[in-house]
Amino acid sequence: MVTTTDAINNSKLPRNEVADVYAQIITDLKDAKQLLRPAYPSAERGRANRYVASALLAKVYLYQKDWANAEAEATDVIGSGTYSIVTNLNNVFLSTSNETIWQISLQGNTNQAAIPAIEFVPAATTPTFVLYDTLANTFEANDQRKVNWTKAITWQGKEYRYPFKYKVRQTTAGTEYPIVFRLSEMYLIRAEARANQNKTEDGIGDINQVRGRAQIGLLPLTTAKEALLAAVEHERWVELFTEADRWFNLKRLDRANAVLSLIKPAWKPFQQLYPIPQQERNANPILGDNPEY
Repeated sequence: MVTTTDAINNSKLPRNEVADVYAQIITDLKDAKQLLRPAYPSAERGRANRYVASALLAKVYLYQKDWANAEAEATDVIGSGTYSIVTNLNNVFLSTSNETIWQISLQGNTNQAAIPAIEFVPAATTPTFVLYDTLANTFEANDQRKVNWTKAITWQGKEYRYPFKYKVRQTTAGTEYPIVFRLSEMYLIRAEARANQNKTEDGIGDINQVRGRAQIGLLPLTTAKEALLAAVEHERWVELFTEADRWFNLKRLDRANAVLSLIKPAWKPFQQLYPIPQQERNANPILGDNPEY
């Protein structure tokens, strides 16, 4: 964990405990909340304001199973009045979406690889990425996210679906930017945090904010805690696919081995940790590598 600019000492640092790193992250984000203003410092929500720090804090506390603080930080964002759930699914990922908490502005960027639709939406050939059948088949009947956020192609008699959240392949300035945080995730974070504090009715209200837009019906208020937690995990999957959530979600819930072993025949449990790059180990022999690499 590097916290100074002393290059000589930094090149000899040992590895830190995970808890130490998280403690530093929380300290930094608390400082950021104090230093940032509620108003965005520039147009397009491309630079952080106070609620970006709160959103990241909510996620960090969720990963630490600090349910009370995760709920409080998500509530800070939700209750700010700055954001709202966008009811038209085709407008959620526009650069003008009021659901966006933080996005990466591409104004003046000529690198086409930065345009999210180019990564996912095929031009005239087959798509680079398609949804696993496990994801494509887990959407509930009439879930409008499957209708609006995926598209189907047929190859050799089999239907495949590819991500269609971002739709504009052209370098049209200002149309779509990569979104880092949006309001629906804050509702799902708060729903999980509340469920783990046995505030199930409040948690159901949060998850229904997300389900209502998808037009798949609302959860009944009698849902038990374990059923609600399972519902939150499912909603994170179908709501946040391709948004860098699923992999980390499986790991934090200790479900990576159970899920990935079924769809990846060569999967090994040690792969939950990545190898330490050889270049970094050459520069600092104290680091070593992760087990079994």
